[in-house]
Amino acid sequence: MTTFVRAYADHRGLVKGEAELKKMGGLLERFERLMLLYAGMLLGLFNTEWLMAVVALTALLANLTALQRIAFSIRHAQ
Repeated sequence: MTTFVRAYADHRGLVKGEAELKKMGGLLERFERLMLLYAGMLLGLFNTEWLMAVVALTALLANLTALQRIAFSIRHAQ
């Protein structure tokens, strides 16, 4: 969802220029999402509850990031 918001804002011309797209940011970029999931998989080897907690945290933060990007796009569209 987070990547889709950035691509949609670029496609619709809501955010002008590559520099503005990079400012879009958010709580959890792609690299951070992957590292969090990898850490969860490693922890899941010892206790599956840790894996479930990390997946839930990643889902929550990814959705908050998408909401941040939507708000950023709306602010820059006006």
